Amino acid sequence: MEPPGQRVSLIFVGQRNFYTEYLTEWLADLTDLKGIIWTASARHRLRSHLGFVWKRSRRLGLFRVLSEILYFIGVQPLRYRDGIAVKQIIAEARKALPADISLPEALEVPNLRADSIRSYLDERRPDIILTQCINEIVPESVYSLPKIGCFVYHEGIVPEYRGKYGTHWAIFNGDYDKIGASLIKVGPGIDLGQVAFTEYVWPQGRGHSANWWEHKVLFLALPRLKQWIQDVSAGRVPLQEQKGKYPLYSLPRFGHLFKRAARVEAYERWLAQNHPPAPTASPPAGS
Repeated sequence: MEPPGQRVSLIFVGQRNFYTEYLTEWLADLTDLKGIIWTASARHRLRSHLGFVWKRSRRLGLFRVLSEILYFIGVQPLRYRDGIAVKQIIAEARKALPADISLPEALEVPNLRADSIRSYLDERRPDIILTQCINEIVPESVYSLPKIGCFVYHEGIVPEYRGKYGTHWAIFNGDYDKIGASLIKVGPGIDLGQVAFTEYVWPQGRGHSANWWEHKVLFLALPRLKQWIQDVSAGRVPLQEQKGKYPLYSLPRFGHLFKRAARVEAYERWLAQNHPPAPTASPPAGS
């Protein structure tokens, strides 16, 4: 465990769920975790979802949004089972963390433009803001504040898989060599910033939903996130510009329900031929 003075100071921003709760504990063991901002939490989530659907309908059309809603209704049985599986993985991983981890006072906000965020960040002045599980664009008033930068821990290899559900789209496109996670510096635009790292991982996918793939990919890439945090603590912050222009991926649609099984089976065949079984061991604890 590094001496406190050598630890990077960090604030985590994301929606609160069993995965991000574990992630804050993992970060508290690895960094000087100065704060947690929970956005679109349970009491704000319904309003947030309704607003998201309304804005998306105006921008993309009602038919497109209904197709996306029907997809998520169709995979609900998988999502329920997958939630249980992810909770089991996290429960096992928690055993590697110290029992005496303490978390800082958290701030709960409806969105990242809430007035209370600025004072919360000004009081703590972190080196880094780390975001995950957010469904909104981070405003400049947030991403411009930390000394080193604001970073999003992203499911998908960039620049090829910007946007949502990178693993789902890579499997549907047969682009198996582009499955993994990226750490991207937040700036103007969506997932367009400098890249701190990309980490390729290949989870088993049969019988699982896009939601499970998202959590599993990010979980398997945690050792690479740990390495990057240790590099930053040692004064190394390597960043690379993204090269090439690629589409911004969005939510799966209703028709994917009928193609899903065949696409995942093809991915599983490729996985068996090209890579050993996905790692099952827990990622290392923060210290």
